[in-house]
Amino acid sequence: RMRHTPVRILVRMNEEKGLASLIQETRRNTNLFDKLFLFGLMERTCKLDLIYNSSHEAISRAIHDGYLQQEELKGNQPGSSSILVPWDCLPEDYKEMNRTQADGIGTKLRAIHCDILPWSEYGGDKFTFAPAEIEILAALEHERWCAQKQLQGWKYGAIRNDRLKLHPCLVQYDDPRLSEEEKEKDRNTIRQIPLYLASAGYQI
Repeated sequence: RMRHTPVRILVRMNEEKGLASLIQETRRNTNLFDKLFLFGLMERTCKLDLIYNSSHEAISRAIHDGYLQQEELKGNQPGSSSILVPWDCLPEDYKEMNRTQADGIGTKLRAIHCDILPWSEYGGDKFTFAPAEIEILAALEHERWCAQKQLQGWKYGAIRNDRLKLHPCLVQYDDPRLSEEEKEKDRNTIRQIPLYLASAGYQI
């Protein structure tokens, strides 16, 4: 009865086996069940990262994995620096930076009246923010980053100096001294949030 309507039907199964597997395979080869999506709750939510680590640890790992992928696209090969390494080999202070970023995701999302839930909706990783929302969240992300750097003893400096802990980006988001390129980094971080959450078993 629903086959010729634009309604999409999602069915939660215990596992992605049996009937779910059969229908998914049929849908790949024909358009017979093109509006019917079955997903296994066990596969989507009962992951080792979610069982043995806290939720923010799983998201922190996803953030770092995303960073590695972006750097590889730029031509920076894994292992070429102390932070371009798998999570388990990452220095603890850099792990903590990722954890702080993960912890702040919920706070930022609530600023635009969104929240985080366990993954349950097909295509939840395809969630996109409106341009105005991206700008709000990018400003909050930059503010979070600045606060983190200041706690580590960093101060503003026109030229970056890691030994003296000086950084030219330690200014307000709307400060003219913050380049558009740096703002775009914050925006890209926000655009990746749905993917970070999805890879850790969550959605917006």
